[in-house]
This record gives sequence, structure tokens and C-alpha cells, in this order.
Amino acid sequence: MIRRTRIFTRPNTNVPFYLEDAEFRAYMKTTYIDTKLRVSFSRSNSSAGLVETIVTVWRDQAAHDTWNSDSIVINQYNKRKEYNLANNIIENSVSFETV
Repeated sequence: MIRRTRIFTRPNTNVPFYLEDAEFRAYMKTTYIDTKLRVSFSRSNSSAGLVETIVTVWRDQAAHDTWNSDSIVINQYNKRKEYNLANNIIENSVSFETV
């Protein structure tokens, strides 16, 4: 399995972290969760509320690569990137691990 960890830091708690819209979440469910390509997903916040950590586990490298090259996912990533830039949210790190 492949675990991907992303960490985001916002300037203050008045700035919401980016949240995908319902249509994209439905797409993820149908395409990646129901098919068991995505094994797990968690989203947590630090005690101060300024840091959000997202951990996603993929069945294997091929499942992650499929997700990573999906045009709908890329479009959503670009929306998040634009939102984060406009709201001074920084993506601190991205890590990949085989678990």
C-alpha cells in the first residue's frame, strides 16, 4: 500500500481549509472508494487549529498513479491550489511511503 501525507498551514482559524465540493466527493466515492483503490482517508487538525493533516492510503502504486493522472482529480487539485494561494494556506510537506 502507498500512504500519502499532506500538511497544510493556514494563517488563522478564520480562514477555512479547502474542502472539496459534494460532486467531487461523490466522484471519489464511486471511482476510488467503492472500487477499493483508496483504502483509507483521514483529515485531522492540530490543537491550535492552524495545521491540517490529510493522510490517504492507496491499494498500491498503480492505484495512486491512476488517481494522480485523473483529469477530474487534477482539476480539483488546481482549484485547491488556487484557493490556498488566495487564502495564504501553505502546503508544508508531502510524503509518500510504502506501508
